[in-house]
Amino acid sequence: MVYEGVLLAIAAAISFAVWTIFHQQAAAHINPIFGSIIVSLTAVILGSLIILPQMKGLELFTNQKGLIFAILAGASAFAIDFFALRTYASG
Repeated sequence: MVYEGVLLAIAAAISFAVWTIFHQQAAAHINPIFGSIIVSLTAVILGSLIILPQMKGLELFTNQKGLIFAILAGASAFAIDFFALRTYASG
């Protein structure tokens, strides 16, 4: 589909907007490190629910470089969660 990329970009933008709102609301009520862990753990659970039914014959990664960059992206996501929660908690 020609517009698939546009629709995915819109879904990503909406997800980011909702993520920002939820972070702002959570910040006053949770420790930033614990909140970051909860956010990441929730992503793991939801991702697992999506990937598990597709596991038969699914290649998880094609090379080590992709795995390294995925780990770095995860570390960056943790940092985003942590600093966003600290920022919102500081007012």
